[in-house]
Amino acid sequence: MQKINKGNPPSQLTQWKQHNHGQGYDSIPHVERQVIRQSCLNEQNHFCAYCCNTIDINTSHNEHIKPQSQYPNLSLNYKNIVASCESKVHCGHKKNNQNIPLTPLMPECELELEFKGGTVVGTTQRATDTIDILGLNETNLTEKRRGYINSLIMTHKQINDGTLLQAERLKLLKDEFQSVAYAPILLKIIYTIV
Repeated sequence: MQKINKGNPPSQLTQWKQHNHGQGYDSIPHVERQVIRQSCLNEQNHFCAYCCNTIDINTSHNEHIKPQSQYPNLSLNYKNIVASCESKVHCGHKKNNQNIPLTPLMPECELELEFKGGTVVGTTQRATDTIDILGLNETNLTEKRRGYINSLIMTHKQINDGTLLQAERLKLLKDEFQSVAYAPILLKIIYTIV
């Protein structure tokens, strides 16, 4: 999970809300939903809000951090909407209508989740609870992360031949991995191995 800094809502959402007082998220047309999703994707650098896999407009959905069923007054609040991957066994669909105690809107999300191989470990109880609710240690997800982490370690070994300064090695690693799946996780690991 990476910290998401929410910006202003897209103008289409603001206009739709002005013309549709009393309506909820379920009333929003498909086009406006895609505009919301694209705005979230841009804020999230096209990474899932929860697992950090790469996503796009067709491989993601609008996810309400605070569930609409429990917080109907927040269903149109842009600050409550992020883009999540379409997996049925982890992230937004797995969360369903549950609350998560640690969200990607909290700066602590980057501190309270650690990675051991491909496994996510919570450093606090709320982080552990969030990992369980979101299914962030689902087998396929863990294996994918492990593969990317192993690739990162191999790349680090290849460029760590003593001819580059630490800052140069760090830049090469960051450039290599900044836009691949799970990049926020990989970048966090880079800072620990360099």
